[in-house]
Amino acid sequence: HFLCAWSEAVTNLVHGAMSAMTPVLSINSLLKPPCCVSLKTAALLITIDDAGKAAQKIADLRINPLYYVRGAVCHPSYIPLDRIFQKHHSARKAIRPVIKNILVTMGGSDTYGFTPHVIRILGHSWAKECALTVIRGPASKHSPRHIQTLLGAAKNTRLLNSIPQKAMLRWMQWADLAICAGGNTLFELACTGTPSISIASEPFEEETVLRMQKLGVCLGIP
Repeated sequence: HFLCAWSEAVTNLVHGAMSAMTPVLSINSLLKPPCCVSLKTAALLITIDDAGKAAQKIADLRINPLYYVRGAVCHPSYIPLDRIFQKHHSARKAIRPVIKNILVTMGGSDTYGFTPHVIRILGHSWAKECALTVIRGPASKHSPRHIQTLLGAAKNTRLLNSIPQKAMLRWMQWADLAICAGGNTLFELACTGTPSISIASEPFEEETVLRMQKLGVCLGIP
């Protein structure tokens, strides 16, 4: 199991490990040309969320659950959700008629910096009526200080940084409304039954957001 950015050193490491292990199956989320030959030493190669040319050329099976890719298996049922969210899929959630708790979580990276814009749009209208919790992803380009400055010093605002899945579940259950991106978080919210507004924060998320809106899962902003 490798979780890292590709480099020459990592490529050599993977090549050595694959040569020693000779695995029957390799599952990879993103193929980079230098490592393709090493990964293909496995009997079967499966890629997830990879629409690149390398995957098209050498992968035995491509799974793209978030958006359509020609020649790949494309369906929301293949979303790799954590078991804690799967277990809560059938749990009932009471929906309040009036929104009191708002959760903002724009994914692990928030590539285009939507979090500050969402906070500004909400303005201070929620300060007296609602509690606001913002979850900052581990790869966010906006510093905690910047986001906290936007939130201000109101007692009913909270900033959390890179929280574990169990904590994420609790905050999703806490929320009356979530504002999220169009990736895996949207599907996790669907499992918890939390009403959501989903903003496509990547070009490929537009299809996902529109699809989930059509299914009645969220209000989509492509």
